[in-house]
Amino acid sequence: MKAPLPAPPVSAPPLSLDAIYRAHFDFVYRAAARLGGPGFDAEDAAQEVFVIAGNKLHTFDGTSAVTTWLFGIALNVVRRARRRAMVRRLFAERRRHELDESAVDPDRVAIGEARAIAYAILDKLSTKHREVFILSEFEELTCEEIATIVDCKLATVWSRLHYARKEFARRLAVRVPQEDRGIKKEPGSEE
Repeated sequence: MKAPLPAPPVSAPPLSLDAIYRAHFDFVYRAAARLGGPGFDAEDAAQEVFVIAGNKLHTFDGTSAVTTWLFGIALNVVRRARRRAMVRRLFAERRRHELDESAVDPDRVAIGEARAIAYAILDKLSTKHREVFILSEFEELTCEEIATIVDCKLATVWSRLHYARKEFARRLAVRVPQEDRGIKKEPGSEE
């Protein structure tokens, strides 16, 4: 009597760009928006990610999660776009004009200034620290989820996040005076 042949491995149905797009567009859009910062066209970046994913779909081998693969593409798309935007900003800086102070809502200005400070600080962080900081603090992902997305060890994510938070706090302390952070000086104390 012959032993039964093992069943052939069940392979997952081939991925379609349409299915990937429907399942992961929101994630890719949020990642692009967070990585790109204020004023970044996250929708265009997300569309570009899916164009690239469509062209490279045949290379996806399933050894990583689809989100990890898409995040890697998004990261590269955002990096290229930010470099292009930085060059444009350098040239546009000289042409910028002041807003009419009387027509601007003070609360909105304060929020805009806080956002500008936060992203200016994020721009100074190393790419690896910036990525885990954004995924943790803005996307509220766990370190386990971040490790999967950025394809590194959990301990590495913890380390990067620790140093990113420390560097962010240090740079914020330098940029924002104590009075602006709600810290009151003790009477008679000198700095």
